Amino acid sequence: MIVGHRCRELVPVIEGLPHPRDEDQLKALGAAAATFGAVGLFHAVGITPEAPSRAAALHGGTPEATLDITPDDIRDALGRLSMVPEGSPISALCLGTPHFSQTEWHRLAQLLRRSRPKPGLPIYVNTARATLEAIRAEGLLDELAAFGVTPVVDTCTYVTAIVRELDGAIMTNSGKWAHYAPGNIGCRVAFGELEDCIASASAGLIVRVSG
Repeated sequence: MIVGHRCRELVPVIEGLPHPRDEDQLKALGAAAATFGAVGLFHAVGITPEAPSRAAALHGGTPEATLDITPDDIRDALGRLSMVPEGSPISALCLGTPHFSQTEWHRLAQLLRRSRPKPGLPIYVNTARATLEAIRAEGLLDELAAFGVTPVVDTCTYVTAIVRELDGAIMTNSGKWAHYAPGNIGCRVAFGELEDCIASASAGLIVRVSG
């Protein structure tokens, strides 16, 4: 969110990011940056392969501008992505914007095995058709269906009338979903890490368990 707002159509060179858990975190960063600005490409120093250093990312040149992001900036951005306070009831989870990878499906399954969601609370997951077929072949899809997981392919839940449970807040781990859904489908959104989403699904209320 912050990168998109600050950079607009520029190509950012980002320093100071913690090393990502996997490529899916970089995918989410790129999606949010494109959503809140017009960022089509970014470099993460020491992380993305073409940017082992700032000088390499800039091809020896100088940046058009240098922007500092503070902890207060991050807290403000998180506050704007979440429209409801902790302890508020939730009616559904919407995950996978951008689409869940096979790795993310496995991570979701691990979290659900440890913290079962409240019965009847739907969990919608956007994913690609090929990825869905891969987890179906593994037998994972049948297991997840028992937890209330509904896969969504060829569309996203913030553009199609799929989500029916709009009385409470809908929780998501996607900055892109949090940005578009209120205007598109008229819902209130809570944003958090995937761990927060699953813990909230178990409690039926918004809770925070990630740092």
